[in-house]
Amino acid sequence: MKQETVPVIDQIANMEQASVKIASDQYIATFSLSPDEISSLGARIPFDTGLLVGFVSQDLPFDEITTRIKNELPGQCKFLFGTTAGELCSIHEDQSLSELYSKSTPGEGRHIVLMALSSMIFDDVRVEAVPLFSEDIAADRSKTAAERVKLIEAELQKIQLPFKVNFQDTLGMTLIDGLSSSENFLMEAIYASRKFPCLFAGGSAGGKLDFQDTFISDGHKTYRHHALLVFLKLKPGFRFGIFKSQNFKKLGKSFVVSAANPVKREVFEFLDREALENVNIIDSLCDYFKCRPEDLQDRLMSYSFGLEVNDEIYVRSIMNIDLERKVISFYCDVSPGEELFILERTDLASVTENEFQEFIKDKPEPIGAILNDCILRRVFNESSLPHVHTFSDIPSIGFSTFGEILGVNINQTLTAIVLFKDDPGRDFTDDYVDDFVNKYAGFKDYFKSRRERVLANVNLLMEATLDRVSRNLPVMTALVDALIDASKATNQVRNSLGRVQETVESYASQVGASQDQNSLLASSVGSLTTNVAHIESILRALGDIADRTNLLALNASIEAARAGEHGRGFSVVAEEVGKLADKTQVSLNETKDTISGVIAGVKRISESMENSNHVLNQIVTGSTDLAGLVQNLSGQTVQATSILEAQADRLDKMREEIATIEKYKDAYQMLVRT
Repeated sequence: MKQETVPVIDQIANMEQASVKIASDQYIATFSLSPDEISSLGARIPFDTGLLVGFVSQDLPFDEITTRIKNELPGQCKFLFGTTAGELCSIHEDQSLSELYSKSTPGEGRHIVLMALSSMIFDDVRVEAVPLFSEDIAADRSKTAAERVKLIEAELQKIQLPFKVNFQDTLGMTLIDGLSSSENFLMEAIYASRKFPCLFAGGSAGGKLDFQDTFISDGHKTYRHHALLVFLKLKPGFRFGIFKSQNFKKLGKSFVVSAANPVKREVFEFLDREALENVNIIDSLCDYFKCRPEDLQDRLMSYSFGLEVNDEIYVRSIMNIDLERKVISFYCDVSPGEELFILERTDLASVTENEFQEFIKDKPEPIGAILNDCILRRVFNESSLPHVHTFSDIPSIGFSTFGEILGVNINQTLTAIVLFKDDPGRDFTDDYVDDFVNKYAGFKDYFKSRRERVLANVNLLMEATLDRVSRNLPVMTALVDALIDASKATNQVRNSLGRVQETVESYASQVGASQDQNSLLASSVGSLTTNVAHIESILRALGDIADRTNLLALNASIEAARAGEHGRGFSVVAEEVGKLADKTQVSLNETKDTISGVIAGVKRISESMENSNHVLNQIVTGSTDLAGLVQNLSGQTVQATSILEAQADRLDKMREEIATIEKYKDAYQMLVRT
């Protein structure tokens, strides 16, 4: 039976004017308490309680509060408690509250919200504590995602439920340590265990925004690094539905994650699908939003990211932008290969109301709701919170979480478990329950498809690589031919260098011989210089004799003059001897001048020969060096030739590989077309 659509504003006004209607056969009671109001709680619950769910402000002593509440409800009642980053409550006992969201600062306050659920609703309730092995999650060297999933799966295999799990009457209500960063490891392990074919919905315990502590409890023990799975087996006549709401619209832009650490929840790079290159995530987002890195945080205030599962958007919210490391961390794990869509924030109050009205079509009146509402919805939509009246006439409690669960981990989403009592006159349809098989398969496939998306991106890169290789095959073929030609040319160069080396060596040999002959000639010139010097000394001696002879002739003339007539003959002889001495002196002077000229010429020849010898020495040295260089170059050429000759077989093999690549490309294109 189709309901008429009433404008949202009119609906809200009607709700505010109407009194809260609590069914006479009440099954659910909700409370918003301070610690002083816990006393006599049991007496204020008008039925036997099968399950009590409570959310406690982090500012309160968690163990003390939960123990006091548990002591108020002795018997077979089961408990589920968690700390909060803010509390939600629509009705306290039978009084409608003015606002769903508590007004305290997120993570602070002294509020306790409780929901007591009658044992009449359930055939059975089982609370199971599951270790998450997250103690090392912040360490530099920690377990891999696959190792974590395997360990958690082993713990799940130990759970033995006393009833058959049926998705139509069994629900897995989930509460997780909010600082474990293990929501998706748990969910993947649940699907891998193949033990629990039912929907799982819930959230991660909240706390103060310093992210130091969160706690969960089953009423007997307080847990860290654990999850509490509450398996609810409903009695016939009771139903549950899953309401999911998020105030975002998907824009046309998306990014493919190419480098990420799912354990640390860090993303490093996106894949540029046109250039097929990895681009740093901050650089990529700055390019999209046309901003500087230091302005990116502000530009993202009205935006978030999301991925598609079962044709629905699951939000992934940014936790931190590290400009120094150029890394962005998220509140959910993000894996390589995932496609993140840009989401733009819309009005929370109107979206929640419209989507809930769509949700309750073809359903009876709800008898209660447990709300798992992301702390980021409270932080980013503060002005809209007072206008959320959607649950004002439905007994509802909830908490601001550090993450939500609906099949997989989500951010900035309201996931509500809504309970109903069958109305024979009303149809009951619920998208998540009626389409469970496809939803469950989609959630399970989400984890498998992560790896498939990585392979798809690898396939994309392989296709591009094949295409590029194919385009460059002619160049590669030409390169092979060029290498072969280079081998031949190198052989020719080697032969030419051999001939050059022989010529240089011959020239060096001839220059060396000339140098030897020049050295002999220099030696002979040196001997000649010595002999001429000896002759010069003899001439000096003869000159001395001539001088003395001339002196003796002079003395004889003087003596002959004294002797008078008797000395005349001796005088003539003395005169002739003097003339002879003078001629001898003249001849000796001329000979001396000539020999001096010869000596000067010999010296010039000797100096010229020394210069020539020096030049010849340089030529010989240069020729020797040149011969060495040519020999070295020839050796290198021989080595290069040997290498090229050794690669000849490989070059032939490369030709074959090029042909094979062409065949692979053809085969790949055929596979793609099919």
